[in-house]
Amino acid sequence: MATVVMPPDSPSTERFRGRLRARNPLALSLAASLLLLLTFVLANVALARTSLRVDLTSDRLFTLSEPSKRVLAGLTDPAKISVYWGDKLPARAEPVRRRLEGLLEEYAANSNGRLEVVWVKMDDAGKEEAQKRGVHEGTYSELDANQVTEARDYDGLAISYESKTERVGPLIESSEDQSTYQLTSSLEYELSTAIYKVSRVKKAVVGLVRSAPPPAFMAAQGAEGEDHFSVLAQGLLAKVYGDDFRDSVSLATPVAADVTVLIVPAPKEWNEQQAYHLEQFVLRGGKLLLLLDPIAVRQVFGQEGPPTKSGLEDWLTHIGVSLTPGVVGDFDPHNMGAAATRDGLARYPFFVSSLREQLSQDNPATRDFASVPFYFPSEVVIDEQKQAAAGRNVTVLATTSAKGFLKKETYGLASSKLAPPAEDQFGKKTLLVAIDGPFTSYWKGKPQPGEKPPEPATPPPGSAPAMSDAPAMSDVPAMSDVPAMSDVPAMDAPPAMDDAPSPLPEAPMGPEIPKTPDVPKAPEAPMGAKGPEGDGGAGGAPGKDTGPVRLDSGRGLLIVAGDAELVSDDFSGTRKDITRGITSMWGGVNGFPFVNNLVDWMTGSDDLLALRARGSEIRRLEEVPKETASMLEKVNFAAAPLLILIAGILVFVVRKFRS
Repeated sequence: MATVVMPPDSPSTERFRGRLRARNPLALSLAASLLLLLTFVLANVALARTSLRVDLTSDRLFTLSEPSKRVLAGLTDPAKISVYWGDKLPARAEPVRRRLEGLLEEYAANSNGRLEVVWVKMDDAGKEEAQKRGVHEGTYSELDANQVTEARDYDGLAISYESKTERVGPLIESSEDQSTYQLTSSLEYELSTAIYKVSRVKKAVVGLVRSAPPPAFMAAQGAEGEDHFSVLAQGLLAKVYGDDFRDSVSLATPVAADVTVLIVPAPKEWNEQQAYHLEQFVLRGGKLLLLLDPIAVRQVFGQEGPPTKSGLEDWLTHIGVSLTPGVVGDFDPHNMGAAATRDGLARYPFFVSSLREQLSQDNPATRDFASVPFYFPSEVVIDEQKQAAAGRNVTVLATTSAKGFLKKETYGLASSKLAPPAEDQFGKKTLLVAIDGPFTSYWKGKPQPGEKPPEPATPPPGSAPAMSDAPAMSDVPAMSDVPAMSDVPAMDAPPAMDDAPSPLPEAPMGPEIPKTPDVPKAPEAPMGAKGPEGDGGAGGAPGKDTGPVRLDSGRGLLIVAGDAELVSDDFSGTRKDITRGITSMWGGVNGFPFVNNLVDWMTGSDDLLALRARGSEIRRLEEVPKETASMLEKVNFAAAPLLILIAGILVFVVRKFRS
């Protein structure tokens, strides 16, 4: 095979190839730098038109949380969020609008295409629509040329799902120094709760046992029996559970069979019948949140009497639960709340804040809270031996710090000048416990309270008395007790035959009544079921409810707190707050979301637990001024291409130097 031999290059060709090799790296480097620069410019423009947010806060407070994502994942049908943002809202609220827009974009992006966000045009038709749907309308002030002007307009959302609609608002709140506006700190919680409420499949009926408020003229005078839990009922539970909430449940009769969770705040001097129906609810598998309140704030200020008896003491002792007489305080400065005492505003040891380290981290309802307030709480004491013998599980959910103590006397609580007790009196005090497992009825082997004793059976007319009805031999008088004949008064002469009454006419014989055939016994109806129509069930009236079957044992869940005022109107932060907002400013009103968290845990609705705890915290993020934002935007467009250009020039210079 012949080998092909190429002729050598001429000197001129060799010189050309040398110059080409010398210039080639420089030309390629320049071309590559220009192409890379063009690529980054185009990519930067594309990214600028997309929504990309990075949350750099330590707790990632402004990233859509996993519970919110799970709520959105539960949507099975299309949902719609209508945003009503009025044109008259102040210009200072424009950063709030941008943050709201970004948050709603995250909701839509995590809904698998099932959630649509629509910004309603706020013309006359839009305002009329907002008014009909009950969207929040607020009044906001604007400072312009040393003049304060006020404008009233809409700032709210309406969530539509199937045939249901929920509203969320306001969307704007003032900053702590009242200088700027910001997005409502609890908006994610409120929005996710509203979506969850309209879309949840699993229903849980929640009941609240509270006294009915007295007439208005008596309530104005602080009448006995005034209801102090209206904010809990209408401001919280009714909003979350809607039609599945039963307000003012009465225990004069058995609890309705569809109620699965029962909340009892501050029971007072209940009778045995009420206690019995409450126990029967637990025995049938119910879940009970019992908020005892022996020492109320109104008692401290002398409007009522001594510590209140709930009427449940005997039943609680039977299951191994009791309250220590006195009031629990905490002398750790971090665990003290604030109160307006006779000595002025001061830290107050009997307003106890259970901090994160004093809340159970094993329970999803309590572990995400930073603090929970208790006002004049009592110590909850558990008989561990009795719980172990019954096979029940006990979980301590909230305690004081190691500086907790007990003040047995209730006088002197209105003063903040209280000397700390001796060191040996300090120790953790239990404020909230959960007990789960089998319970035995306190009334086992006893008659049901309020039940009438059975009446003796009446024999049919004409029948001979039963042997049991005959007098006993001991009841027959002895011979010595029989009067002598001489002591018996003489008998009058018998009446003549003519004076004797004529015999009664003989009754005519009627047709013979056929014998009633034996009817098979109907099966026993389950608890709360109705008997067959017309037969009256178990001895009841025809077609009426036979009532629940009495239980002597059963398995349930009982949560006991030594305070009810953590969810009372008196510490709600509303116009009913007797502290004029002092406690809410100092430590928040976390008792309300905390109790709602417990209720959600009891109903098995775990999706919103951590989210509600986040919503209870005050969250602040300073907005970037408009001028700074504009400058950052320009730098964002110019910085990256400039860096690439500098890198290209450096490569060009280095390669030229080497060549």
